[in-house]
Amino acid sequence: MRYRKRGSWYYEIEELGYKYNMDSIHAAIGLAQLKRLDEMNQRRRCIANIYRNNLDSRIQCMQTRKERYHVYHLFPIRIDSRIIKRDDFIQKLKMKNIETSVHFIPLHKHPYYRRIASERDFSVANRVYREVVSLPMWADMPKKDVWYVVENVNDIIRRRV
Repeated sequence: MRYRKRGSWYYEIEELGYKYNMDSIHAAIGLAQLKRLDEMNQRRRCIANIYRNNLDSRIQCMQTRKERYHVYHLFPIRIDSRIIKRDDFIQKLKMKNIETSVHFIPLHKHPYYRRIASERDFSVANRVYREVVSLPMWADMPKKDVWYVVENVNDIIRRRV
């Protein structure tokens, strides 16, 4: 349900387990995509630059370093909760048909780990979790869609929406 129209970014880990999701078809697709890897990485870096250079200055983007090569498979931003609460921000974007997610829900918030971890031991993770949102990001994302996201994010932050 998470990736459907009425889905939500929220999920829970109920049991400890392993994530085995790749079958032969997906492996074949992955091998074919490897041929486009450099091109896809470059395209995501271009999208990330548009976001980074055009989002309102009150939005924190992740820091980059010249000596590092980032592929931007995600583009998380940090919203100041004094401006708008993260869940309200997500809802306003959803009303504009802009799907976001939260990467990632801290482990200690999932049912399995709540049994073995204490909330008070993770004050930084709790604070950051309440303010982080991942914007849409994929290699073939049309530039008009990227600019649509930028415009709407800025309108929300600037309280025009």
